[in-house]
Amino acid sequence: NDLCDTFSHLTNHCIAARSKHFESLVEGNEMFFDDFRRFLARAAPDTDFDTHILPQMRRQVLLTTQAAWHVLRGQNRGGAFQLYGFDFMLDARCRLWLLEVNGAPAAAERLREQLAADIISLCIA
Repeated sequence: NDLCDTFSHLTNHCIAARSKHFESLVEGNEMFFDDFRRFLARAAPDTDFDTHILPQMRRQVLLTTQAAWHVLRGQNRGGAFQLYGFDFMLDARCRLWLLEVNGAPAAAERLREQLAADIISLCIA
């Protein structure tokens, strides 16, 4: 409600965390898939995450990667990989918008163990 509080309108966790009022910011700025599935079931019961939202996310990741492939490929060091973080937002009609791509994404504590296991599985398998 306070338009002068510029931190309250940010969705970027790393920037918003710099605010002295960080803990009081709007709950739900960031949601994990399970949290978002529950929210979506209440807020937009006709929109299924797995059949409507997730395909949009996958398409945005694919299109973004294709658009930047020549740059990404040029930075490739043999035997190396990089994890990218994609930040999305939905509008009132449940259309997905890509906000940004992070080359060094911050991973929430509760995701780190599974994320590490997934990376190892993908790289070794």
